[in-house]
Amino acid sequence: VFELPHYYALGSAEYFALGAVSLLDKLGIIDSVCFGSECGKISKLREIANVLLEEPADYQSFLKESLKEGLTFPAASAAAISHYFHDDSISEIISQPNNILGIYYMKALIKRGSNIAPYTLLRNGSHYSDDQLAEVDSSKCALSSALAIRTALLQSGSLADLKAQLPKKGYDLLSNHINTTFPITADDFSMMLGYKLLNECEHGLTDYVDISDNLSDRICKEFRHYRSFSSFCEHLKTKDFTYARISRCLMHFLLNMKTDTLASYIRNDYISYARLLGFRTSTADLLAAAKSRGSLTLISKLADAKNILSPTALAMLEEDVYASHIYQIAVVSKFKTSVQ
Repeated sequence: VFELPHYYALGSAEYFALGAVSLLDKLGIIDSVCFGSECGKISKLREIANVLLEEPADYQSFLKESLKEGLTFPAASAAAISHYFHDDSISEIISQPNNILGIYYMKALIKRGSNIAPYTLLRNGSHYSDDQLAEVDSSKCALSSALAIRTALLQSGSLADLKAQLPKKGYDLLSNHINTTFPITADDFSMMLGYKLLNECEHGLTDYVDISDNLSDRICKEFRHYRSFSSFCEHLKTKDFTYARISRCLMHFLLNMKTDTLASYIRNDYISYARLLGFRTSTADLLAAAKSRGSLTLISKLADAKNILSPTALAMLEEDVYASHIYQIAVVSKFKTSVQ
């Protein structure tokens, strides 16, 4: 298990995919990547990814016209893709969240010229956005969405209703840690975010990743309505600014994620180290192969990082450690536990 740096983990689908695929590709030991999708057809996802990467003239022309009409970029891009293929069914494919992420995985693989082979599994059970638990079937199993499971946990405060909704090992792991290290929600960062907004709104927030002039103006203008992280996202959202984007941008701001910093990481091919979080002893040969065949520096001990990483790589790692400390502060504050 390797850590995906938070500049990508908290990014849009495109940056999440670019970060993840770059890490896997540069390990030098990965031959396949598999992801879930509502479509279940890798060839169709590859076709769309190629259009997004190559941006043929017909696609570009329709995209520009759609933007002039006032559509947001994601909506304009979706319309241009549907127009390019002359296929209304494409609209449904590119409106589904797992399909979208899969398309960007494919785009990242093609862009890198990677030899990693992509596969997709058809998503079964609940929709990504379903917030109600699925019914348990005759096998005493259910296929609920992650959102539904999190919602049920937050509403009840216990795992009592979730045993049939989770794999046994996952359920046991959660049982051992509930109300000691989780659940943590965005609202557990409300005070930290409010304090930072109070200090910086006067100067604008456009230095931070994905925060445009318009969004910065809206955040700062509406700060007087700030009550909590989630309620502020609800207050700020519009047709142009979705809840998801606002939430992501506010977290970028809280964690000091700067646009210029991200650009420097991208110039250095996204990531130049792989931080190892855990492994089975039976996979030791894979780690040895990654060290000899890959182009990433493997980090298993943080204490070694200063001696073996470049300044840019070390800066990225230190920012990840900082983000972990922010998270740990929320855990300590909520559950009155000691700092790890």
